[in-house]
Parts: sequence; C-alpha cells; structure tokens
Amino acid sequence: MITPGPAPDLPVLRADDLGDTGPAAALRAVRGPHRLAGADLTGADLADADLDGWAFEGCRFDGAVLTGARLGGTTWRGGSAVGARFTRADLVDARFRAVDASGARFDAALLAGAAFEGCRLIGAELGGSRGTGFALAGCNLSAAVLDGLSFASAPMRDLRLDDAGLRGCDLRGTVWEGSRLRDADLTGADLTGADLRGCDLGEVAPERLAHLRGALLGPEQAAGVLHAFGITVLDAGEPAPALRPAGRRGGRRT
Repeated sequence: MITPGPAPDLPVLRADDLGDTGPAAALRAVRGPHRLAGADLTGADLADADLDGWAFEGCRFDGAVLTGARLGGTTWRGGSAVGARFTRADLVDARFRAVDASGARFDAALLAGAAFEGCRLIGAELGGSRGTGFALAGCNLSAAVLDGLSFASAPMRDLRLDDAGLRGCDLRGTVWEGSRLRDADLTGADLTGADLRGCDLGEVAPERLAHLRGALLGPEQAAGVLHAFGITVLDAGEPAPALRPAGRRGGRRT
C-alpha cells in the first residue's frame, strides 16, 4: 500500500460557493489552496490554472482541460476525471486515491513523487510523462499506455495491466505481487532481475518470449511459457505421459 500523505488542513470551499460565473472561473479567482468537495467540473477549462496544494474530494473533472495546470501536492479522493487532459501539468507529489481517470491523458505531465492508489486508469495515456518515483498500487491500467516509463526497483502491487503498453519501460528489479500482465506489450522493456513470480502472465506467445529476458519466473510460470513451444515440464520421478500410437500411413493401390 502507498503511505498516504497527511490530510491537508485547508479552508473548505463548497460546490455552492462557486457562484454563477462558472466553476472554472470561480476556482481561478480563489486565492490559495482550498478543500473542494462534490463539485461538478465536467468539461471545465482549467488550462494553466494555479491549483497547487488543493484537495478535491468526490469531484467530477470528466473531460476537463488541465493542460499545463499547476497541481503540485494536490490530493484527489474519490470522484472522477474520465477523459481529462493533464498534458504538461505539474503533478509533483500529487495523490490520487479511488479516482476514475479512465482515458485521461498525462502525456508530458510532471509526475515525480506522485501516487495513484485504487484508481481506474483504463486506457489512460501516461507514456511520455516526466519525472521518476511516482507510484502505482491497486490500480486497473488495462489498455493503458506507459511506454518508456521507469519503475526500476519499485513494488508493483495489485496492478491490472492486461493489454497495456509497456514498450521500452525500465522494469529492472521490480517486484510484482497480485498483478496481471496478460497480453501486455513489453517490447524493448528491460526486465533484468524483475521478480514476476507474483504476476499472472497469461499465455505467453512464442514471439513474445524474448520480451521476458532477464526476468525471474516461478516453476509453474516457466512450465506455462515452455508449453507454448510444445515442451512439457515434469517433476523429478513423475512418469512421462503415454505417447499416442502413430497413425498408419498407407498409399492407394493402383
């Protein structure tokens, strides 16, 4: 589990306090970080907004534009940001917990020290984000794009990465627990010393075997990988399965 940061002691801003000027304009007019709960900011234009240190609880940012926004140290609890654009946003030390950010774009965002816990990030675009040390735990990242990111030596707990793009990722020394990598694209990824014993790899196609070079597998996983090549792994002393009788070959008489 990711250790959560302390809950910020901030003045409370209610959704009703945003007035009639529109939530985006109202937020821009507020000075200093606040705690905002239950606000609907669907489609809001908050590009380049200064929201450092804010706390968002149960808010909806679906389709919101946060391109280039300053969001360092923000906390996001519950709510959603489906399809939101965080392109080039500063999210240093931000904390997302139980947020649905499926389809959100974090390309070129600064994510150093950020953490996502228990979030839905299905189809999210994180490839090309900047900064190291951001953490993932208990997240659904199916079909998400994480190409080129570095998770070296990081714990990878309870992650669902089925059909995810992990091309060129640095996964050296990672330890996987309760996670899934079924049909993930690991082309060019570095898995040297990656402990995948706690990871469901699914059926590994022969052409993808080279992508696992350097990884550590358990006996059952290794047997499953070899099975794709028609190789059966037996325990010591285990009898070999009986061979099927060869079929009779006959030619047509003339």
